[in-house]
Amino acid sequence: MKKMQLLPAALLMMVVIAISSCTSQSKVAGPLGTSGDLKGTWTLNDVAIDGADKSKVKITVFDDALLSCFIGSQWTLIQNGNGSYTIQSSEPNCNAGERKIYWSLQTINNVRYFQFKKLFEGEKPKSVTDGFRLELKALSANAMTLQSAANLDGKTIYLNYQFSK
Repeated sequence: MKKMQLLPAALLMMVVIAISSCTSQSKVAGPLGTSGDLKGTWTLNDVAIDGADKSKVKITVFDDALLSCFIGSQWTLIQNGNGSYTIQSSEPNCNAGERKIYWSLQTINNVRYFQFKKLFEGEKPKSVTDGFRLELKALSANAMTLQSAANLDGKTIYLNYQFSK
């Protein structure tokens, strides 16, 4: 009798394996990409803001410069975690130039995050304890959206960083 009960279970398992092996898997599959999908040079084209009027938002991001200074910045992400971003804006107080970073992807509760640490001259990534984490909202071969929350006058707003490759 027990052999008869195992047969339907084994058959079901074979069907599930056959179906799952036939589905195609894309390396760049929405928000849950791999670090290899992020490597390359990205341009920050725009930052959409949820919860506030963009023209009135004057906040400093990444402990560096005003949000507007980052528009047009170049982000170079190397597979091994090294990288940089370069602010190219000539606006006053933007302090144009390259900043070294160490980046990675992390999954927390099935949500994928891009995180990075700024590295100053001579610093090693393991000695830097502070960094930044942004949710990876969308990823394709040529576009990426990262999101972070920010506090504006006691209210939470969301910054949606829109990149292209």
